[in-house]
Amino acid sequence: MRERGRILWLTLAIVAGAGLGAGIVYFSRLGLPDSRKALRQLEELDKNSLTALKESVGNDHVPDNISGRIQDYTVRIGEAAAGLGVNERKPVLAAQRVFLPMVGLMADYEKAFKELDSAGGSSPATLVSQEVIQEQIVLARRLLAANQALLGFFRSVEAQYRVELEKEALPGEMKTQVMSGFRTGASIDLYLKIRESDDQLTASVLKLLELLSRSWGTWSVQPKGELAFERKADLTEYQTRQSEMLAATERQRSAQKELLQRAEQQQRWQKQHAAKTGR
Repeated sequence: MRERGRILWLTLAIVAGAGLGAGIVYFSRLGLPDSRKALRQLEELDKNSLTALKESVGNDHVPDNISGRIQDYTVRIGEAAAGLGVNERKPVLAAQRVFLPMVGLMADYEKAFKELDSAGGSSPATLVSQEVIQEQIVLARRLLAANQALLGFFRSVEAQYRVELEKEALPGEMKTQVMSGFRTGASIDLYLKIRESDDQLTASVLKLLELLSRSWGTWSVQPKGELAFERKADLTEYQTRQSEMLAATERQRSAQKELLQRAEQQQRWQKQHAAKTGR
């Protein structure tokens, strides 16, 4: 699927950002050296994820083993939280519990993406038989299901985080401020846009493959890689699917760039806040 310029979104930022956004107001008020060290550890995680996000969005780079990176980040967030006060660590550990299931969901997504991408996706030059097209259809459906599982995760993640916070003995005002910090730090709205664009993109790939299967024998690949259709209706539908894919790709890119801009803005705020508080 490389012909569409698709970027595999980087999920690391949401893991570090969720923990940092959830607790930063409280961490920065603590005077204990151990707490300050824990805050610096969390900020370093956020800085690293921002650097990786810049590389991904700026270079159309597809990172490897995102699920493994998420696993590593959740562990490291837990280690950093251990240096915080009893109440202050609870929002971070709640975020850790909420995001841990994403490891398996992302592993499924990565596997499905790589399988379809390696097989050629919807590239006409790779569709040399009906059997191959049917195999691609199976792979596209698998990717669609994996992405929809991730989409469901993000649609419910705020509610799940609230449930985890309710398990903690935190003051009501603190819970309210933590949820506000979570919404700011986690950028759920943008991750939903990215996942929804991916859903539309993969659905269009699937419809395109189904079209090529139905019209097998009435289209051919030309020397420059373009398709020639014998039936005008098939050509029109093919062009429609191509336009859908392009539009979804552009929506995804736009959301990724906005996510990067927001993450950079948050990091600037953190530096300014650190300077004011003398950390």
